[in-house]
Formats: sequence, C-alpha cells, structure tokens
Amino acid sequence: MRRLLFKFLAFVFLGLSLGGSAFCQTLNIDRLKANYLIAFTEFARWDGKSETENVTIAFFGSKELARELRAITHNKIEGRSINILRLENGETDRLHNIDIIFVSAGYAKQWRAIKEHCKEYKILVVGEHSRFIEEDGGAIQLAFRKNRLRFYADQKNAKQQGVELSSKLLELAIE
Repeated sequence: MRRLLFKFLAFVFLGLSLGGSAFCQTLNIDRLKANYLIAFTEFARWDGKSETENVTIAFFGSKELARELRAITHNKIEGRSINILRLENGETDRLHNIDIIFVSAGYAKQWRAIKEHCKEYKILVVGEHSRFIEEDGGAIQLAFRKNRLRFYADQKNAKQQGVELSSKLLELAIE
C-alpha cells in the first residue's frame, strides 16, 4: 500500500512539473508572437506613412496572446495607442479599424470566411499555419525553425493588402 501511494505521488508530482513546464513554454511562445506582432507595426507602412498614431491588432486565437500583447504594450508603444481585438468567426464589422490581423494555426477556417472582406481595407495579414502565404494570401507567416520563432514575408501579398514592408524587415525574413 505504501509503495502504491509513493508511485501515485511520484506520478502526480511528475505530471504537475511537466504540465507547468508546458504551460510556461506556451506562455513564452505567446510572448514571442506578441513581440513579433509589435515589431511588425514598426516595419510596415500603411498609405506610405511610416508610423500611425493608433495601431489595432486583431487576431483569431488564444486569449493568452491578447494577455501577452497587453502586458508588453500596456496599450501604448512610444506614445502610440495600441488596441487589441479578438475576432470571432465571420466577424467583419470591425475590419475598417484594424491594421494587423494575426491568424493562429487552428483558425484558418475563420480567416478564410472573412478574407474577401479584408481586401476593402489596408490590413497586414500575419498567420502561422503552413502555406499561409501561398494558399491564404498572407503577407507574413510565423514558423519555427531550429527551435526558434522566425518568419517568412511576401512583399507582393503585402502590397495587395495595401501595406508596404520595409527592406529591413524583408532582410530578416527567411528566404
């Protein structure tokens, strides 16, 4: 009986420690994604303007990403106001206020449902599912390479979205 109790406690301890580790890794990944999204606001131009007073980042994805975005920006970056919006399936009524849309890997269907509506507005489209640039017309695709978060960028898709990516950003992108 004592041995069984010891095994049970060891299993619970192991499960909690591994689960906590996975949770921390998820938060770190969300923090990395949030940092990338904030950086993209500084390397993109809407209507030829290098900076806008207010930036709105919308996304299909986890609440943890929104939490990280808010924690990093405190809703302001260098005097600019940053708004964070979580979009629901098929939501198109707030697209006119959005500068960047981020599409998490599991939300490709939601993106495809509103993709045509986004063409009316100048929105930088960032995603993370495979072939996001080729199949879904995204301008930037986040990807893990050698355990690092990196990104691909497509200037042609960005221009079709009414956004110009800086040459510095294009140099940092994976080819």
